[in-house]
Amino acid sequence: MKNSLIVVLSVLVLSAFSCKQQEADSTVKYPVMGEYSSVDVDILEISAVCPSADNSFLYAVSDDVKEGKGGLYSLSFDGSEVKHIYDVARDCEGLALNTDTGDIYLAIEREQAIVRLSAPDYQKAEDICVIENAGFNTNKGLEGLCYYTDNLLFVGNQNPAELRIVSCETGETVGEPIILPVTTEIAALWYDSEKDYLWVSDSNRGTLYIYSLEGEVLQSYSIKFIRNAEGLCVDKERSCIWISSDGDDKLYKIDFQGL
Repeated sequence: MKNSLIVVLSVLVLSAFSCKQQEADSTVKYPVMGEYSSVDVDILEISAVCPSADNSFLYAVSDDVKEGKGGLYSLSFDGSEVKHIYDVARDCEGLALNTDTGDIYLAIEREQAIVRLSAPDYQKAEDICVIENAGFNTNKGLEGLCYYTDNLLFVGNQNPAELRIVSCETGETVGEPIILPVTTEIAALWYDSEKDYLWVSDSNRGTLYIYSLEGEVLQSYSIKFIRNAEGLCVDKERSCIWISSDGDDKLYKIDFQGL
C-alpha cells in the first residue's frame, strides 16, 4: 500500500508539470547566454553552490575529505569572503537549501547519503537516507542536488544519469528514477520554480541543459570553458548563473538574458 501511494504521488507530480508545459506559449524564448567571468575561491574542490535565503551570498561545499577542510562554507559573490560553517569530512558533492524550512541538505558521493544540516546555525548533521541502487561506493554516485517544492528534493546520480525525487522529511524516494537520456553525467542541478524546468550541468560534455521533468531537452549551452562544472544556481536578480569549478577552485559568473 505504501509503495502504491508513492507511485501515485510521483505520477501526480509529473502530470501536473506536464499540464503546465502544455499550457505554455509555444513561442516561448529560452534564456540567451552572454559573457562570463571567473574568480579564484579559497575553497578546495568546491563542488556545489546555492544562494542564501535572502540571496546576499552563496553557500558552497567542498568535497575535500581532510578534517577541517571539507563541508559547508559561505562565500561572497566576488569570492573575497569565505567562512567555514561546518566541517564534514565526507565526499560532499551536492548542496540544496530548503527554502521552506531553512535546512540545508548535502549529497555525499560513494556513501550515497543525503545529509540534513538543521537551521539556523547548521551545526547539527543527520543522514536522512542512503540511495544504494545507483553509484554506491563508486566515484560515479550522487552529485546533483536542489530543492524542488513541498519538502521535496531533486537528487541526481552522476552515472548512470538518473534523477530522483526525495522527501526532505523521510528520505523516501517518490516514484521511479527519471532517466535523462542526453546527459551523460549529472554534475549539478537547479530547479526554476517560476518557469517549471530543470537546469542540469553535464560536466562530461561541458554542457548546460534545460530539461522538462519528462526528460525532454528544451535548450542547451556549451560551457566547455569551465573545467568540471559541478555547482550550479540561477540568479535572476543579477541576471546570471553561478557555476563552481571543482577542477580549479573557481567561481564562474555567466550572464544570461531572459532568465
